Order: sequence, then structure tokens, then C-alpha cells
Amino acid sequence: MSTDPPVRPAHDPATEQAISDAVARIIATRGPLEQVKGMLMVIYGIDEHAAFEMLRSQARRTSTNIHVVVAQFRADVAEVNDRDYIPEQPVFDEMLTTGHERIRRPETDGVAHEVS
Repeated sequence: MSTDPPVRPAHDPATEQAISDAVARIIATRGPLEQVKGMLMVIYGIDEHAAFEMLRSQARRTSTNIHVVVAQFRADVAEVNDRDYIPEQPVFDEMLTTGHERIRRPETDGVAHEVS
């Protein structure tokens, strides 16, 4: 049995920064994804896997990144959350299936423009 210390890669600030950035992106996108899966589980009475499949299917059907679908659905739900009643399931169906039509993207002029 060797008593040598484990070999560690050379310190590379660029690699460390790239790893830190990747971890930050994962953390930033995982939270909203988990939230939306939970919303779908409650709205539709489905399990976590089925909720993810709904999101993945919508993303593929519309050629939209799943995290963009998630962000738009969260924004749409937040908008109806301010009402005095809980919408019926068809309202959520509409939000999920047409969200890609409401996605906004930043332009170089710093103003968000509708994606057509």
C-alpha cells in the first residue's frame, strides 16, 4: 500500500474559473427546473419523471432550450398567481404549449424584443 499523497493536477486559474462558472450555471438552472417540475406535479397530479418529460417534450417540439421553457412557464405562473383565484388546468395547458411564443430575448441594444 502506497503512502504517497494523491496526484493533483497543476493549478490552472482558467480551468478553475471555467469549473466555477459551470457549477454556478447548474445551480442557477436546477432550482427553477425543480420548481416548475413541482408545479406541474401539483397541477397535473403526475410524478417527477412525467413532469420532466412534459418539459422536455415541449422544448423539443418548439426547438427551445428546456431552461428557457422553464423560465417562461415560471413567469407565466407568477403572472396568474396575482389573481384572486387559481386558474383551471386548461389555462396551464395553454401557458405550457404557447410559452415559446412569449419568450423574450435580449438584443445588442439592451432592450428585450419579442421572438417571432
